[in-house]
Formats: sequence, structure tokens, C-alpha cells
Amino acid sequence: MTSNKDPTMLIIIFILFLAFVVFYLCYLFSTLSYLKRHHNAAWVELGSPSFLNNSIYNNFTVLQFLTMGRYKALGDPVLNARFRVIRIMLVGSIVILFGLSRIASARHSLH
Repeated sequence: MTSNKDPTMLIIIFILFLAFVVFYLCYLFSTLSYLKRHHNAAWVELGSPSFLNNSIYNNFTVLQFLTMGRYKALGDPVLNARFRVIRIMLVGSIVILFGLSRIASARHSLH
């Protein structure tokens, strides 16, 4: 059993979160690539977001497109499913990050 001063569990959780973020980004850019191929006008309207063309403006427009559900207007069931998964992963990452910060804060207050 680990002691309160042993950071092993926190490190494991952080590594899992990092893997989750990498998967999220790969899935997001794969979805944006799908959007580019199948709905090019919408992709251009978002600022042509890609791994290499990533800016604050692009991030904001993609986030707005995602959170406001504007992708649904394209009527593409594949895109709808992919963006639904991205929305779930985005909320999940926020919950996990909040949980990590709570764990780290609790561990810090024990010292």
C-alpha cells in the first residue's frame, strides 16, 4: 500500500490523462480531416483547422462549432457521431483534470 507522500498513484493518473489527451487530439484531427474531405465549405469556414494550421482563432471556431451543435446542420450521421464522441471526451477531460487538481490539492494539504 502506498503512503500519502508516495506520488505513484498521482503519476499513474497523470500519465493516463496524458494518453487520453493524445487520443482526444488524434480523434479530433481525424474528424477535422473527415470534415475537410466531406464538407469542405464548412471546414474552410472554420479557418481550415488542421494539426499544422492550429491557432487560437481556429480553436475557438471549432469549439463554437462543436458546443453550439452547428455540425448537425450538415446532416452527416458519421460526423454527428464523431462530434458527439468528441463532446463526451471534452467533458470527460475537464472532469478528469478537475479530479486531478483536487487529488493534488488534497495530497498537498496532507503534508
